[in-house]
Amino acid sequence: AIPGHAFQGLMQLRLSNPIRNLPFSRDTVSAEGWAVYLEEMFIQAGLYDGRPRARENAYIAQLFRAVRVPAELNMQTGKWTADDVIKFWLAEVPMMETNLARQDATHGLRRPSELINTVTGKWQVEHLLADRKRQLGDKFDLGEFHRLRNHQGHVGQRAIGLAALHERADALDDLAGALGLTRG
Repeated sequence: AIPGHAFQGLMQLRLSNPIRNLPFSRDTVSAEGWAVYLEEMFIQAGLYDGRPRARENAYIAQLFRAVRVPAELNMQTGKWTADDVIKFWLAEVPMMETNLARQDATHGLRRPSELINTVTGKWQVEHLLADRKRQLGDKFDLGEFHRLRNHQGHVGQRAIGLAALHERADALDDLAGALGLTRG
C-alpha cells in the first residue's frame, strides 16, 4: 500500500531496537492497520487536493479494504469460494483487476483473518489515537503521536497503547537492554 507500507518500511529501517525488528514481533494487524491509517491520513491532510485521480484511487483502495471483510467472513465460514469472492470484488470495487482479486482471495484462504487485519488494525490505530488525545487534551500533538507510534515498530497495538498511555516509549528499549540485544 502506497504511501502506507512504503513509508512504514522507511521508518522501520530507522529503528535501532532489535526487538522491534524480530520476525515474531511483527504483528500484521498493527502493520496493516498503520499502513491503511496512513493512506487515509494522506486524503484527510489534503495531500491529494488538486489531484482528483489520485484521490479517487485512494478512496478505491479504502473501499477494497472494506469489502475484504464480508469476503473473508463468507470464505472462512465456507459460504463462498475464492471464485465467489473474486466475482463479488469485481462487482463492488471500481477498476478491480481480476488478477489482483484472485491473488488476494487465495492469500486470504492461506492466511485466515489476513484480509480483515487491515480494517481491524486501522480501527485499533484510531482507537489508540483517540485514547491518547483524551489523555493529553490540549497538549496532544499529532506529529508526536506519529513519532511515538513509529518508534514502536510492528509490535501489537496493545503494547504500543500501553507504552503511550504510560508514557513509556522506551519500554521495549529497556527490555532489549536487559536481554543484551542492544546494538553497540
